[in-house]
Amino acid sequence: MNLQSPAWRLCHLYAIRDNKGRLGAFNPNDAQRHYYNRKHTCNHILKARKLGFSTYDMMEGLDAILWQPGAEVGIIDYSLPDAKKKLAMMKTAYTNLDNAQIHPPEIAALGAAIKRRMPLKFTAMEATHMGRVVVYCGTSLRGTTPTHLYISELGKTAIFAPGKADEIQSGALNSVAPGNRITIESTHEGGKAGMHYEMLCTAMDQDNAKLSLIDFKFHFFPWWIDPIYSLQIPLGETLRPEIIEYFIELEPKRIIFCQQHEFQYKPLTIGQMYWYDKKEKQTYQLSLT
Repeated sequence: MNLQSPAWRLCHLYAIRDNKGRLGAFNPNDAQRHYYNRKHTCNHILKARKLGFSTYDMMEGLDAILWQPGAEVGIIDYSLPDAKKKLAMMKTAYTNLDNAQIHPPEIAALGAAIKRRMPLKFTAMEATHMGRVVVYCGTSLRGTTPTHLYISELGKTAIFAPGKADEIQSGALNSVAPGNRITIESTHEGGKAGMHYEMLCTAMDQDNAKLSLIDFKFHFFPWWIDPIYSLQIPLGETLRPEIIEYFIELEPKRIIFCQQHEFQYKPLTIGQMYWYDKKEKQTYQLSLT
């Protein structure tokens, strides 16, 4: 055991529910590990859906509360129910620290000791330790001073609730002291417009070798880095010619992207191309309705 290592703790101590609601030990996936090894104090993640960054953020936030004296976590999402769900992830991980059904005996025993040392009480909106609020959630969090701020789906907020996005920018983002953690993780909506797009452009223009403590580092995680985005192509089915042409044009760009962002390059499988073919067709059909 290496309790002084956040990486070791994240890989061994915590529990989550998967997308089918099954409880199990948290084991960071490739995208989460890639991000962990390259994160900065302030991070802006542009991502495909279902890569697990919200889950990772909540495990990292809980780890900070348990192991960093004075840590305070703020959680912001597009809607209050969504923010509460993020906090519930953290509660699940904390509650099951000592669950011997999902952890080895020595880890469950350690988890029990952690819960005795750091007793937390959770409500739907916050978590407290000895009467002090250490985690809180909402849609803007003006007036708070978190050491760790996690903002989810800012792209959606910026387009559909621009006033709320302005509150986040002027209030929550400015409340975090230099050197503390800010993580924005979002898909993008609205094209080349809105506060989220402007922040993305600023982050993408940064030289990562010259980032200050308050500059945002840009991270991009496209759909094709995760094997879940794949479908078995039925016997006799073929890809549409325009999709084949798209992937022929895309491949050189993917190679350059992997080199620039230190991803392991893997040729796309027919299953991945077929998944994209079906999704692109669905999106086109929806646009006609």
